[in-house]
Amino acid sequence: MKRIGYFGSATLALLALVAIACTASAVTPTPNGIYSPSATYWRWYNDYPQSTVNLTNTYPSSVQWSFNCPFAATGWGEKGIWQLSGDGGASKLLFPNLSNYSYEADFNLSGASLAHAEGGLSMTPWWSDDAGEFMANATGEITYWGGILPSFSFSATYGIAYAVGGTIHEKVVYMAGVTEPNVAFPATEVLSIVWAGTPYSSPVLICGPRNPTDPPLYHDYGQLDNTKLGGQVLVGPVMPPTGTGQGAATGTWTNIVFQSLDANATPTHSTSWGSLKSLYR
Repeated sequence: MKRIGYFGSATLALLALVAIACTASAVTPTPNGIYSPSATYWRWYNDYPQSTVNLTNTYPSSVQWSFNCPFAATGWGEKGIWQLSGDGGASKLLFPNLSNYSYEADFNLSGASLAHAEGGLSMTPWWSDDAGEFMANATGEITYWGGILPSFSFSATYGIAYAVGGTIHEKVVYMAGVTEPNVAFPATEVLSIVWAGTPYSSPVLICGPRNPTDPPLYHDYGQLDNTKLGGQVLVGPVMPPTGTGQGAATGTWTNIVFQSLDANATPTHSTSWGSLKSLYR
């Protein structure tokens, strides 16, 4: 009886080990296009409905927004958004909290007649389609801000400034590991750029908890489930009444590269055979 009990416990423990391995394996989805429905994403703010907006899509080699806005003394601006898609553009691709990836592109913002413009890659949480921007703007600021992932300012840290007309390389590396992030083993983020031929990087940034009022079904201590990756560009006057006149701007992403890093993920929890057997004693 003892022998049968032992092997029964061992079998259960083995099944538990297999179950842990199965449930812990990260599966990062793979994009194959971009999603950008014209009714909403082309005119996210639509403060200037008389403006001309065009999207040129040859993903992954290039995605380009062009705006021509006759600005008035009211309103804020126009914004264009695109997001990665896993079905050729039919829908947005939703990334789980338990993802591991690198995402990068070259970004160029041009438009000398604009009083304000900004754009870059985006990593937006489940509750928004435009919060969370890896931003380079017309005033020179280079930063990631506005989403659930940790913020970081390259301008403040390194004393550098973006210049309209220049091309900046932006990259984010997000690693959750092979088990769901938690307070003891949070996901991490590293942001990096290449500007004017010089590379710059953030330190390893530790993801914090979700807002305690958010539904727990989106998980915790990472980017959260249903994160969207893509790009966005905003054009507009500084503030009325001074921001009037004609504004033309182009935001261009080239060499867009997404790579799953699931194979590079390391376990964040260690479970021994002895501890598994102890569950069935």
